Amino acid sequence: MSQYPARAAVFSAGSWGTAAATILADAGISTVLHARRAESATAITGSHRNPEYLA
Repeated sequence: MSQYPARAAVFSAGSWGTAAATILADAGISTVLHARRAESATAITGSHRNPEYLA
């Protein structure tokens, strides 16, 4: 087992990226989801949901 905790970054806040980030986060992996548009990033940061794709 690694001495470092698992971390992941997903570079797409579309439907596939959001789904992948959700699966990783649900598995206990510290996950960062990168969004192209600032308004998408703000919405996701505030509610921990992507209202454009997966509500």
